[in-house]
Amino acid sequence: MPHTLSEILGMYDNEERFDRLATLVRGTGVTPFVGAGLSMPSEMPGWRQFLEREAERAGISERVVQLLDAGLYEEAAQEVYDALERNLFDERLHSSYGPEIVPSARLGGAVVQIGCR
Repeated sequence: MPHTLSEILGMYDNEERFDRLATLVRGTGVTPFVGAGLSMPSEMPGWRQFLEREAERAGISERVVQLLDAGLYEEAAQEVYDALERNLFDERLHSSYGPEIVPSARLGGAVVQIGCR
């Protein structure tokens, strides 16, 4: 299984796709959100950690953990979203992953590659 950016880009025309995607999103304010742990090298919470924390705050931990353990991440996120007050999920999502919480000096891993190419 490939582990380096060069190896991944070398597969299935990924380099061309990556360059097109980078061109499309550069300067638009669009933030890729893939849920594959790309933010974790930048010391941001993983998606499961975020959902578990918010489920605990909403008082629905048991149900959300069951869904997560079954690999039903979208359903778990929906449960948390539905349990929180209007716009609170979005606010907490932004406060956990928004651009102002991670100074560029702390960014690490694959998330810095778009700006480097």
